[in-house]
Amino acid sequence: MQELKSNKPRSIARTLSIGLTITLVLVAGVSLGVNFILASREAKAELETRVEDYISALTDALKVPLWNFSEETIEAICTSYAQNEFVAELRLVDPNGNIFFNIEKADHGLVVERARDIYYQENHIGRVHIALASGYYTAVIRQLFQSFSLTILIMIGALLIMTGVLLRQFLKNPLSRFTDMVDTYAAGDSDAFKEGTPYSEFRPLVGVLDGMGEKITSQMKSLKLIQYAVDNSSVATYWIDPDANISYANEAACRGLGYAKDELIKLSVADFDPQWPAGQWPEIVEKIKSEGSLTFESVHQRKDGSTFPVEVTATFFVFDAAEYIFAFVKDVTQRKQAEEEVRELTEGLERRVEARTEELRKLSEAVEHSPVTVMITDKTGTIEYVNPTFSGVTGYTAKEAIGQNPRFLQSGHLPRSFYQDLWDTILSGKTWQGEFLNRKKNGDEFWESTSISAIKNDDGEITHFVAVKQDVTARKHMEEELRQNVEELERFNKQAIGREIKMIRLKEEINALLGELHQEEKYKIVK
Repeated sequence: MQELKSNKPRSIARTLSIGLTITLVLVAGVSLGVNFILASREAKAELETRVEDYISALTDALKVPLWNFSEETIEAICTSYAQNEFVAELRLVDPNGNIFFNIEKADHGLVVERARDIYYQENHIGRVHIALASGYYTAVIRQLFQSFSLTILIMIGALLIMTGVLLRQFLKNPLSRFTDMVDTYAAGDSDAFKEGTPYSEFRPLVGVLDGMGEKITSQMKSLKLIQYAVDNSSVATYWIDPDANISYANEAACRGLGYAKDELIKLSVADFDPQWPAGQWPEIVEKIKSEGSLTFESVHQRKDGSTFPVEVTATFFVFDAAEYIFAFVKDVTQRKQAEEEVRELTEGLERRVEARTEELRKLSEAVEHSPVTVMITDKTGTIEYVNPTFSGVTGYTAKEAIGQNPRFLQSGHLPRSFYQDLWDTILSGKTWQGEFLNRKKNGDEFWESTSISAIKNDDGEITHFVAVKQDVTARKHMEEELRQNVEELERFNKQAIGREIKMIRLKEEINALLGELHQEEKYKIVK
């Protein structure tokens, strides 16, 4: 406590007095400023109203005198208005700019002004200009400010006197008594606060000081618990000095390396890390200091000579002016094995992908060079791909076809129900097969034998449709020629049979006539 007194801290009473005084001054200043602004706005608003009234009254009063050119009347009217304490300027001119009356008062702050032309029986006879000043209001506000300032000074003086007396009586004396109690408690008398304090404001402090011993005991228990948790953590933990010597190692570190604790703390990192970068260690330490922590992988060697991969997380800290590196070391043998398995699986997958890619490339080449037309659409029927054979058959380029619906090739010979049946079939996932009579780009019609199938994703959802088409126009023409030949043969056969029947009947008639003549039959008819 003597040391605290020698530092001569600021007095609470003095600080509180100064704070209250500043608060009072600020409040008074804000209040004065607000009152000044409101008064100024009110004064200006009133001047705005007055200037409108004055110039309207002047305009009406000067019409007849200006028309009759009565100088005495004009002078009297203008002089009566100019004597008003608000009027700072008043000027009356004729239409040619000649001045009838002009007065300007000095030392007035102009606020508002107006000018208006004067007409009599629609004749322009003059122009009046008037300006009102705030001199009167400024004087009132100045007087208000002076009286307000005097009041504030009186209040500040009274406040300083009263706060000095009251704070000394109700703050300084209780604080002195409380300080004596704290000195006694600090000297080792734990019963210094047993009787409490008569001042309710100090009772929370008394409770804090009285419980300080219990908190220290509790903190010591917490520190022991933390130490126990670190000692028995499943993660190997080391404290390392800047020279890479082991200052502390927990049980997990000892078990992992196969050393007793007293053996391990005599070693340096280089004794159990075959990959220890001795020449780069100073740079590593600086990097840990600059970044706060650093994570890297290494290899540790057990006492029996076996090794295992580890992941090290090193954190730099300073304690009691000494520098340490707090290192967590994790055995990552299982992770490395898993990574190796993943690597092997990845390589196998990559090989499969490459093989599949090669298959797709070959398939793509086969489709590109296929003698039949191949068309792929999305699930709405919009064309996304056609092979070169399509262009050769239809005359449309791939650019012209992509984005179209396959119906743009239709010749219109099939009913709408035919296409609805086709669409229902492929949406159900089945393959549709049939023939179309389509129209080429040059207008020629051609027949296509078509097979349309759905393409599904892994969830069984239809994503695309593929159509394989073959131009069968030549076959259709051959079928038509064959049909026509068959029909011609049938007609010829019918005609031949008719002639044969007629010949038989004629031969029968001849044989009948010969019979009537009792002659031998000439023709032998086989039925």
